[in-house]
Amino acid sequence: MMKRSIFLTLVFTFLSASILGADTIIYGGAHSGTWTETGSRYLVQGDIWIESNATLTIEPGVTVIFQTTDNLEFTVYGTLIAEGSFSNPILFGADEDEGWRGIRFEDASSSSSLKFCRLTNGIVDGAYEEGYGGAIYCENSSPSIDNCLISDCQANWGGAIYTWDDSAPEITRTIIARNSADYGGGIRCNSCDANETDILENFVIINEAAVSGGGIYQYDSATQIIGNIISGNLANDYPNTKGGGIYFNIGDTESLISKNIISKNEVISSLATYGAGIYGKGDDEAVEISYNLIYDNDASDSALNNGYGGGIYLHNCDPTLISNSIVYNTANFTHGGGIESYYGAHPEMINSILWGNSPTQITLSGNPQGTMDATYCDIQGGWTGTGNINSDPEFLDVSEGEFRFEYDSPCQDSGDPTSTYEPDNTRIDMGAYYYDQTLDIRLTVSPDHPPMIFSTDVQNSRDINFRVYNKSQSTHSVTVSAKYRLPDGRTTTVGQPTTFSLAGGSMNTIERTFTMASGSSWGIYSFIAEAEITAGTAIDSFLFAIVTPDPDDSRVLSMDESQYFLSNQSPTVSYVFALHQNTPNPFNPLTVLSYQLQNASLVNLTVYDISGREVAELVSGWRDVGVHEVTFDGSALPSGLYVYHLKAGDFTASGKMVLVK
Repeated sequence: MMKRSIFLTLVFTFLSASILGADTIIYGGAHSGTWTETGSRYLVQGDIWIESNATLTIEPGVTVIFQTTDNLEFTVYGTLIAEGSFSNPILFGADEDEGWRGIRFEDASSSSSLKFCRLTNGIVDGAYEEGYGGAIYCENSSPSIDNCLISDCQANWGGAIYTWDDSAPEITRTIIARNSADYGGGIRCNSCDANETDILENFVIINEAAVSGGGIYQYDSATQIIGNIISGNLANDYPNTKGGGIYFNIGDTESLISKNIISKNEVISSLATYGAGIYGKGDDEAVEISYNLIYDNDASDSALNNGYGGGIYLHNCDPTLISNSIVYNTANFTHGGGIESYYGAHPEMINSILWGNSPTQITLSGNPQGTMDATYCDIQGGWTGTGNINSDPEFLDVSEGEFRFEYDSPCQDSGDPTSTYEPDNTRIDMGAYYYDQTLDIRLTVSPDHPPMIFSTDVQNSRDINFRVYNKSQSTHSVTVSAKYRLPDGRTTTVGQPTTFSLAGGSMNTIERTFTMASGSSWGIYSFIAEAEITAGTAIDSFLFAIVTPDPDDSRVLSMDESQYFLSNQSPTVSYVFALHQNTPNPFNPLTVLSYQLQNASLVNLTVYDISGREVAELVSGWRDVGVHEVTFDGSALPSGLYVYHLKAGDFTASGKMVLVK
């Protein structure tokens, strides 16, 4: 095993609007036009709204603070365009403990958009719609919500987001963290059956519902829940709590829950708990649950040992379960650790793995009793059905949360032979992940104990495992490299490539420690690895998130081997003024410039060519104490030597870098 360390600060710290521009007082009433960064902060002192025929545009870098103790609201009847950038996001918040009532879209234009916005401290409490949606409320409205952070909000229904009355927002690449509600700690979709709500590639993490749906609550709504990390959520504090990760109650509306990682969710109750990963109820076959990894969810914390369905609990509904890996979940007594099929539920399951769940893989219960029609599945202990097996799936590393299987796994090429073939034109595998046989080599990359979630205010580290397996009989020269993709789509390399010789039938594991400094910017990132041989390149990737700490007590978001926890440790880091060498150097076309500040300072970081002409001003404004980084893009410049110059208060320093094309 080879091990390297990679130290990164993925940060594009935004300007402090309270210092850059003069505050602008916003009085209650109708508003339109443009709010600019030079006018920021915008201090709202009454309920505001956008008329149905009007548009308000909020530019990058704007801070909007709702003041007074009146729990003010922002209602959109027309069009709101609030589009920040990764380096200059928009902030919505409140300066009082009473919070604000969030952004409320009511019959609003579908052109409304929130992008690179942070929404925090939204609080709603009241009867019916007065208690819906802590940060965002959608009534017959379908805004776009992209690359946002919604945290520390609360409501009766939908702690972060509530949608109903045929709303169909698209929620993508957004972090929804530490929100709470009675129903739907993160998101609640209610009676949105005419149009489709897309919930795509988000981190829905560490939210809490008092009753049901710690992460997502879906009632009679057409939703596409695809590619999300739904982890560390909790349904708690009610005699019968349901759905730690996802709760759905569907009639005849078609919905898809696919390609998600649903892990480490929990249901807790003094009486009974149901469905730590997913709770499903309904009277139709309209729900498809496919290609999900559902693991380490816990329904066992019931005072009376009434914990049902650690992975999935189904009550009188007939979903189709396709190619899921439901592994190492927990219930108690004799109830289904993997799946509980209850009271007339008749699911059909195919090409799936149930392994390591406790106390059973599948339990049938209720009167009339639920059933399970399983075919071409690997079920520990066995299950009657065509093509089913009872064999160790041979996962790569259960202890580190890596549930893709080895090359000689009995689950490979063992799925339903009539199913659509895998992308590599081989028979379908069992489970959520297929073994790509396109090349002689296969690459997997994953962090220890996923998902990988970092905090913005402390230095974080996690080991990353690169595994390369050569299934052929020939020896190959393999070059492994890595890069990361920022939330705005830009990429840059991580460390240096590693080249080694890999004999036929062998595997090499490379472990690298990935460290991120305090001050990294929030968002959803991609970690991408490549393994190149003469015949081609194998690629693998995973998502990770950087979130802000809890504002109430500066708790740091951390994770141990089995669960999330919040520690009260504060970072003990002292800084001096410094400008570091850019990396990589030479570069083409992206490189990262890093500097640190002993005190909050007015900073200017500028790049010059060898003749002394300014080619880019990278930073101009106030920055807080700590480590900062900014990416320089030389795509439009010729090859050559460039000088970067930092001025921070009385401190000045320069460095040289080489662009090679």
